[in-house]
Amino acid sequence: MKTDIFITKAEKFIKDKTLIQPGDKVVMGVSGGADSVALLLLLNSLKVKMSLSLYVVHVNHCLRPEADSEALYVEALCKERDIPFFLRKVDIKALSRELKIGTEDAGRKARYEAFEEVLTEVGATKIAVAHNCNDRAETMLFNLARGTGIKGLISIPAKRDNIIRPLLFATRAEIEEFLAAEGVKFCTDASNLTDDYARNRIRNNILLALEDSINGGATLHMFETAEQLSGLYEFALKRCEECYRDACVRETETQISMDARKILTMDEYLQSMLIKQAIDTLVPGNRDITHV
Repeated sequence: MKTDIFITKAEKFIKDKTLIQPGDKVVMGVSGGADSVALLLLLNSLKVKMSLSLYVVHVNHCLRPEADSEALYVEALCKERDIPFFLRKVDIKALSRELKIGTEDAGRKARYEAFEEVLTEVGATKIAVAHNCNDRAETMLFNLARGTGIKGLISIPAKRDNIIRPLLFATRAEIEEFLAAEGVKFCTDASNLTDDYARNRIRNNILLALEDSINGGATLHMFETAEQLSGLYEFALKRCEECYRDACVRETETQISMDARKILTMDEYLQSMLIKQAIDTLVPGNRDITHV
């Protein structure tokens, strides 16, 4: 994809989703892979126009022999563009054992902790990560297979709290075409080419089969569906907030009391959202609830 077309599409997506405002300080997570390198190039192209202050964080997971050279590559990209570079080195295998979680979860935890740390250090307000359209489709399928609701089918939102995803509109192929047009290389994580992880199996087999055998636009269609569901979910959330305020009788740090008679007059979906919101208020981040 030609550079000007890609950047125009990106600017429209950023504006439509209100991801970045003029004068923002943005921390970017850059691994050196195609997606994150494209993110770096994109935001750097908007730096002067939008008066942005940019910072790059690279987390070395100490999992692969090429990890050190990838860190050096990202540092060089930043140096060429006069972007402050922050390197964090974390033994992900050790962290995984310590926390008794998988290496994927440990890596994600380490990355976002590093992003937040640098965000605080430089006084930034946003963290930009490089999820793309394919990532969203893969996550949607992953969540659907495990069992999920509307929120899980939305999978990866363009914005959540201070985390933004300016490349969510673009397919992986479009991103690689953009990099080719820019003449910029990227690093390839060989572990992404294996079927060792569930997400890789979805990426390398299921999604490809859908595009090859069912519809070549399957990935984009799933993105569009997620966008529609996102709008529906936002509407439902606002309605839920109204119902919560109306039904809540008493709220403390350990207890929430609601008027059952008012709840019973609501639609079933709103009832489940209301109860889920009450649980989330008392136990933030609870991931063990399977159904309400």
